[in-house]
Amino acid sequence: MRQSVVRSVIAFALFVVSACDNPTGPEQFAGRYRLERYEGAALPAISYESGSTSVTILQASLLLGEEGTGVLTTTTRVVDPVRPQGEEDTFSQLLRFGVRDGRIEITFVCPPNADCIAGPHLVGEEVDGDLALAPPTSSKLASIYRRVR
Repeated sequence: MRQSVVRSVIAFALFVVSACDNPTGPEQFAGRYRLERYEGAALPAISYESGSTSVTILQASLLLGEEGTGVLTTTTRVVDPVRPQGEEDTFSQLLRFGVRDGRIEITFVCPPNADCIAGPHLVGEEVDGDLALAPPTSSKLASIYRRVR
C-alpha cells in the first residue's frame, strides 16, 4: 500500500513538472497580434456583402494574455442604404482561450442575458510565429494574425 502511494506521489510530481515545462499552454500564444489577411484577402477585406449592404474589415488586433483571456478589437466600415457613404465602427470582444493538442481554441465571452452559440468560435495554430485562425466548421482560408510583440 505504501509503495502504491509513493508511486502515485512521484507520478503526480512528474506530471506537475512536465506541465510547467509544457510549451503548448496559453503562454505559448500570449502576445499582441495584428490581422494581416482576412480569409486569404489583404486588408481592407470585405467580410459581408449582400445587395446594397457591405461590411469591410479595415483592421483588427488580438491581445492574448498568459492566463487564457484576451480581447479582439475590430474596425469595420459599413455601407448600406442608411449610410451610403459608409461609417466606421470599432468594437471589442472579450474572449477566453485554451490549448488542445497544440492548437489554440478561442471562445468569445457571452454577454449577460444573451443567447450565444457555444464555443470554440475560432481555432487555429501557430505558423512561423503568426496565428492562423478560422471558425471550426469553415471551409474558407484561415485569417492570419501577425505577432507584433
